Amino acid sequence: MAVVVDLLNITIILHGLLKLTAITNAIRWISERGRDYRLAYDRMPPADDAAKLRLLVECGGTFFPFGAKDHRIRRRYLRWQRRSRRWRAAAVALRIWATVCFTAPGLVALTVFGTAGPAFFLPRPPGSRWLTLGAALVAAAIVIAIFFEALTWYLTVRGYARRFLTTGFHRTRVDSTGENLAELRVYIYLAASMVLANSMLCLTAAVSFGSYRYLDGNEVGYGPSAVAAACLHTASSMSFLGESPFTTHNSVGSLIGVLDLGSGVMLILFGLTLLPAMLNLNGRDE
Repeated sequence: MAVVVDLLNITIILHGLLKLTAITNAIRWISERGRDYRLAYDRMPPADDAAKLRLLVECGGTFFPFGAKDHRIRRRYLRWQRRSRRWRAAAVALRIWATVCFTAPGLVALTVFGTAGPAFFLPRPPGSRWLTLGAALVAAAIVIAIFFEALTWYLTVRGYARRFLTTGFHRTRVDSTGENLAELRVYIYLAASMVLANSMLCLTAAVSFGSYRYLDGNEVGYGPSAVAAACLHTASSMSFLGESPFTTHNSVGSLIGVLDLGSGVMLILFGLTLLPAMLNLNGRDE
């Protein structure tokens, strides 16, 4: 089991670093070519997926590793789907890989599975706890990076949804839902990713490092009690509604506590941009 968990964590770290590279390049592309893409999109809105992919290529969104919104994966998926049954099976496998190993929620969920799963069946955490911490921090960094990507897009085009999440496997369908609702859906997606990432960090601290103790000084221990402690601590730290029933007593717990607090503040600040984005849409429609 230790080998399996270590291999899972190494897989998460490698995919996570690749995803971080993709997001960093996406932020650079948005800063340099985002306005060009916005003007081209507004001048002639793409009618279908093929037109959206073509527009990304024409506007320079072909950076490493898979281009803007990972459109090369999407293009290959569409191409394989039109072939034989064997190729269609390969297309399904490609989509599963892209969803699980190359999205922020997928990588965070993998980390949660590798951390919390063994806690219900084993007497102690398997594998290297430092690899587990590394996987958790990389997955959390991805969630923070997509926040900065969204904010960069907002500063460039004064909105999130119409051009930010309209290409790829997990698209916000603006035309069918209305732009204001689509903006809200983008925020909900990012907020849910942040909450899941914070839960993952607290799980890592509680399960792998025993970072939490009850207020009376007793240890939480390992197993389901540690998982429950992590969930309660996440809920209290992110809601700002009350004090956590646990205290941290080592450096890992303190580090993750700071990340939790910072994530909550980022979530509030990000939400404050949602109203201006909607007002900008309403003003444009008028």
